[in-house]
Amino acid sequence: MPVSVIILAAGSSSRMGQSKQKLPWKNGTLLTHAITTALGSKAGKVYVVLGKDKDLAKDLPVSVVVNDAWESGIGSSIKTGVNAAKDAEAILIMTCDMPFVTSQHLNNLIATKKPIVASKYLDATGVPALFSKEMFDELMTIGDNEGARRIIEKYKSQIGTIVLKSGDDLDTPEDYKKALSD
Repeated sequence: MPVSVIILAAGSSSRMGQSKQKLPWKNGTLLTHAITTALGSKAGKVYVVLGKDKDLAKDLPVSVVVNDAWESGIGSSIKTGVNAAKDAEAILIMTCDMPFVTSQHLNNLIATKKPIVASKYLDATGVPALFSKEMFDELMTIGDNEGARRIIEKYKSQIGTIVLKSGDDLDTPEDYKKALSD
């Protein structure tokens, strides 16, 4: 299996004050939009890492992976996803709260032949990001409360980047309201 997508959707959405995964977006929710985006890419299997709301993707053509330790942080969800997708040649990690990511952007990440290919937006480099199999063990070493940014920064001089026009993630009610009006 060449590339698998891991959608991180297990968090508590504490800054949003409600589950981001369930927020309405276009013809569904933020989570279903992220799933549709992933399924529309050239990736193979799509995994959705869920926490307390483990039934959110039950009727969709994805593999649901439950992170029982979701409260310990995003790193625990990354490790849960990497473990589930360990047979892939590469994994593409994305979150469900970046609705402006397109399937074409994911395809651009997949097409770039580097051990790590990250999205570049504003003054940051981060997810969505692709990690080749040689990086899986390193991803498994991240702390439960940290994301993949440490790995991206560690290999900054060797990674590929693809510009993402809008790296907006929806963390607060204000972010969500602004995104709806864009």
